[in-house]
Amino acid sequence: MEMDAYRHLKERRITLFEFGWFVGLLEGEASFQFNPRTQRVQLRMTDFEIVEKSALFIDKLIGTKLGIHTYDTAAVYNNPMFGEQYQWVISGENARIVMKLIVPFMGKRRRAQIWRALNKVKNVRLTKDFYKRLCIK
Repeated sequence: MEMDAYRHLKERRITLFEFGWFVGLLEGEASFQFNPRTQRVQLRMTDFEIVEKSALFIDKLIGTKLGIHTYDTAAVYNNPMFGEQYQWVISGENARIVMKLIVPFMGKRRRAQIWRALNKVKNVRLTKDFYKRLCIK
């Protein structure tokens, strides 16, 4: 881990275990994007408790309280099998801070998404050739 990230975690009294949980959650469930003007990190899940816990962790990590939004996907997709989903979004400087802290710990696909977002590349479909060009191993 870079010394700055380690110092940041220590100052915020965040354990490596807590940080590892958060990184793992984002690895599997989050999206990392560059929209027309800024970077964005989004987490959307059906488990409110986990979305809430991760939102509280963001507050501890960067000092930003997040609102959690609810989506009734059953109504949106006209399918009663779908349930509610819960989401938080961070953008701008807060998203960049989170991306820079977690990027060293991500797998190649997520690292590529994060670096594209940080380098202000608009979202496009990623292919195997894209990964080869980045020389991600």
